[in-house]
Amino acid sequence: MLAARETSASVVHEVKTLVLSRHPVIAVETAEEDRVRTMLASVGADLRVPVFEWSITRGLVGASGERPVYGTEDPQKLLGNMAGLTVEAIFLLKDFARHLTAPFMIRELRELADRFARPGRLSTVVLCGEGMALPKEIESLALRYELGLPDRDEYRRTIA
Repeated sequence: MLAARETSASVVHEVKTLVLSRHPVIAVETAEEDRVRTMLASVGADLRVPVFEWSITRGLVGASGERPVYGTEDPQKLLGNMAGLTVEAIFLLKDFARHLTAPFMIRELRELADRFARPGRLSTVVLCGEGMALPKEIESLALRYELGLPDRDEYRRTIA
């Protein structure tokens, strides 16, 4: 597990390095979805790749907030749609770990992770949520990243 305790610029740099290192699944156990979203937006901008965000209530939506991809509120359909995408991207999946109980879902995510880890492909799944228990098959693929407490600069930007 990597711990992020430095400045927010350092956190962005660390996560950017993980994406560039072809880590296909990054698990961030936190309730601070806004911080994760902001961090990934910076990483995506630096790498010039889009960031997509998923929740069970909205489905898969691009960073600009356009309409969700049809049917992606269903976690199984989400993975199928992601497998069919040719775009390189960062995918933030909120509270997704709880849907990884069925063997089909585990296998689908493993195959997606394998595809994302291939050379020449710059795509990553970021799982975000509280109390994230991952199946052992996914745990072995995922890199756990601890989002540390905000530093003074982050607090100042939030308050300003």
